Amino acid sequence: MVNDINLMIEEHSQLIIRITALDTYVYGEQSDNDDKVEFANKAIQLAAMKKYEEALRARLENKGIVYSDGEYFNKIADVKDVVNTPDTSEMPSNNGKTEE
Repeated sequence: MVNDINLMIEEHSQLIIRITALDTYVYGEQSDNDDKVEFANKAIQLAAMKKYEEALRARLENKGIVYSDGEYFNKIADVKDVVNTPDTSEMPSNNGKTEE
């Protein structure tokens, strides 16, 4: 299972690199030289690649792996709302200082 996750991470990271390169090309001055059909095809390809990235990201998240800002993290727990909070009215108000 770890090997499957590693393969998905590798595939996702390569896809991110390719998406970034194509996005830079399509929305940059270089694409001005493309005819309308070629430009449209590249835009369609970019949209499809982004959808594929979303699917890979969802699969990784289902395995507990989170991608954020170019890094992958192993999610080990969710923070839940605190159910039982201490009653602060019963706590001393001496700011942690001991009386002398």
